[in-house]
Amino acid sequence: QRVTKSGGWMCFSAFGETAFQPQSDLFEDRIRQFGAVIPDKKRPFGWQRLVDPQALVALLDQAGMTNVEVREVQIGYLLRDAEAWWDICWNSGFRGPLAQLNPADLQQFKAEHLREVEALRGRDGLFFDGTTFVAKGQVNK
Repeated sequence: QRVTKSGGWMCFSAFGETAFQPQSDLFEDRIRQFGAVIPDKKRPFGWQRLVDPQALVALLDQAGMTNVEVREVQIGYLLRDAEAWWDICWNSGFRGPLAQLNPADLQQFKAEHLREVEALRGRDGLFFDGTTFVAKGQVNK
């Protein structure tokens, strides 16, 4: 808001409550078994801290925005297999907990986690839920 002209818009996106599920819960349960420290039990991953539209509206309202709007965008697609899910884990915020594991534990975690994720795969692939909220507010200085 500080660097946006009066009348300009600030926009951002945030993942919804169902994003990354059920794979994310499987990941969290298993990584904790390997001793990874994830401080927040209710919202263990950073992207889970703004998962509902009311929180996004409140954030923009508190910043003094007007004409606040939040829209849900249903994003979902099929991953070919559990290895495609691993690519998401390795190249996203899931990597932080993975970095806490020594190489042997990492390999064991990967094998066990991908086995349970692969069990979710249907005939056409593994569903990935990327539900997202897009929020915007107008700056009035």
